[in-house]
Amino acid sequence: GFFCPLGDVAVTAESTWAAAVYVDVFIKPDLPDGTEVANYADLWSETPNSDGVGVTEPVSATVEVDAEADVWLAKESEPQKVYAGEQVKYTLTVGNRGPSDALSVVVSDTLPGGVAYEIDTADCALAAEDPDVVECALGTLPAGEVRQFVIWGLVDPGTAPDTVLLNSAEAATAVADPDQTNNEAQAENLALGKADLWLRKFGQPAGAVRAGQELVYHINVTNQGPSAAQSGHVGLNELLASDGTFMVTDVFSERDMTCVTDPTPGVGVWVDQRLEAECTLDEALGVYEAWELRITVTADESQSLNNQADVAFLGGLDPVMDNNHAEV
Repeated sequence: GFFCPLGDVAVTAESTWAAAVYVDVFIKPDLPDGTEVANYADLWSETPNSDGVGVTEPVSATVEVDAEADVWLAKESEPQKVYAGEQVKYTLTVGNRGPSDALSVVVSDTLPGGVAYEIDTADCALAAEDPDVVECALGTLPAGEVRQFVIWGLVDPGTAPDTVLLNSAEAATAVADPDQTNNEAQAENLALGKADLWLRKFGQPAGAVRAGQELVYHINVTNQGPSAAQSGHVGLNELLASDGTFMVTDVFSERDMTCVTDPTPGVGVWVDQRLEAECTLDEALGVYEAWELRITVTADESQSLNNQADVAFLGGLDPVMDNNHAEV
């Protein structure tokens, strides 16, 4: 309480104020909604009143607290361009502009389709899947306080390049919020492709075959990720060159492909001193999946036959180029 000396007060009519005292009080931010705050006052004078005493009966006034908290949310993500199969980082910042404490604050973050929740720094929990919805219970957020936390997600390796990943989040509190236009935040990322294609080639272990015998070349293309290679995004260039005449009797692929050759083959065989084929895989090649090809060659005369191949990722970045070439 406090004491206000008013000095001498002149005689006035009962309905006329001879002196007035105005008191401004601060309502603590943590007072619950609906709390009744009562103010009591009494008057003391050296001059007795009509009852012969110098103290009046206390008077009071009661007000009910209307708690409200302006909660706001902001969000950032990085990297802005993220490779399929790699992590994306979402940084969420939530604050309370008051005037009351925000009770039972919950941030709900809906991850983009194709992004899987991994971990966070706020003791969040996965509330739903497909798409993943992450709920973070922050408890009480005092007026004027700001908190920041991070959610990590993994972009699906099969996400197509140039896909826009839209993340939406919302903050809510159990206290009335006077401005809900700042309770939502979004972040966008662009998905790109990155695939480390590893090419291996095997021929005759002894290095030579007799004239008229079949020579089989085994070609293996393995996708080491982190992104899946979409249909049409794996290209293979195959070159067979000799100082004599050879015949390609069979080309086998365990996956669908389209090849353009030079020269153009006749009825399933090539007879020439040189054959170059450019082939494109017509289906997706997932992470750690392989594309196997076999090329069978025969020759009726002694000659030196060389085979070399190059693979290319046509859907984005191949981070390791040293393993894209092979020859036997």
